[in-house]
Amino acid sequence: MRKFADLHIKLQNLNEDILTRTGQTAREMGIDILGVVLPRNFDQYEFSKVKNNLARTGIDAATRIDLNQKSRSQLLSDLRSVRKKFEIVAVECRSPTIARIACRDRRVDIVSFPIENRRIKFSSSLGGLCKGSLEIDIAPLLTTKELPRHIVLSRLKDRVSTAKRSRVPIILSSGAENPLMLRAPREIAAIGALLGLENVEALDSVSKTP
Repeated sequence: MRKFADLHIKLQNLNEDILTRTGQTAREMGIDILGVVLPRNFDQYEFSKVKNNLARTGIDAATRIDLNQKSRSQLLSDLRSVRKKFEIVAVECRSPTIARIACRDRRVDIVSFPIENRRIKFSSSLGGLCKGSLEIDIAPLLTTKELPRHIVLSRLKDRVSTAKRSRVPIILSSGAENPLMLRAPREIAAIGALLGLENVEALDSVSKTP
C-alpha cells in the first residue's frame, strides 16, 4: 500500500489553528506525510511543536528549509549550518552557479527552478550532475499571473523530459501556502501524467520518491 507525501508546504502562518486545518485537510485527501518549510531560526522546541500539532491530525511532518542564496560562498556556508538541523534541505536555483553547486552537493535533497526565471533551466548538463531529486510544484499552474498557462505547462514538460533522460528522480508537490491550496495525491499525479510521466512514475512522484 502506498504512502503519499506532499513535501512542499510553505504556510504563511504556523499557528496551531492553521497547522490543525492543514493536517486535517491533508488527511481527508489521503496524504500521510507533509514536508513543512520552517524558518532557519526555529529551535528544537518549535520544531517539536509543529510536528506534534500535525501528529494530532494523523500527519507525519518532516522539517524542511528552502535555500535561495545568490552566491556560492553563502550557499556552501548555509548548507554546513542547516544540514543537521533540517530533515529536508531544498535549494531554489536562480542562477547557473547556484544550480551547479546544488545539483552536485550531496547535502542537498531537492533542487527546484522558478518557473518565471528565464536565466536558468534544468538542463541535461545539470541533470548529469544531480545527486538529489528535482521538485516540481503545481501551484504555478493554479496561481501564476506572470505567465500564460500554456507557457508554464511547456516549461514544466521540458523539465520532466530532461529529468527522465538524465534519470533524476522527480518529486511532485503542491507548493501550498495555505490549506486551500492542498491537492489530493492522485490529482497531483494526474498533472504529472499530463507533464509526460507514465502513470506509475506519476504515482511514484507523490509516494515512493518523496
